[in-house]
Amino acid sequence: MSQARKPGRRPTATAIIVGTLCFLLSLGIVAGIGFLVFLWLKQVSPTLGVVLTWAGPLPLVIVVLWLTLFLMNLFEKTTGISLRTRSSRKSG
Repeated sequence: MSQARKPGRRPTATAIIVGTLCFLLSLGIVAGIGFLVFLWLKQVSPTLGVVLTWAGPLPLVIVVLWLTLFLMNLFEKTTGISLRTRSSRKSG
């Protein structure tokens, strides 16, 4: 006897579009600011600039992810459109 398969949660089209735009916007913001800081830091202290070039990417990735989620939450609050699926709205 085969078990019935539960349908997976699929993201809404709005969530995909908003998530992509928020990700690209946050990536542009963090990359632009990071690039300017690294250029300034290499002029001030070349050794520290090299160290941060190797150690800097992980915190920048975390900042990009946090900023993406922040922008998506801001979109939900300002427009009133929920980006969550119906089943996840019931549980949380």
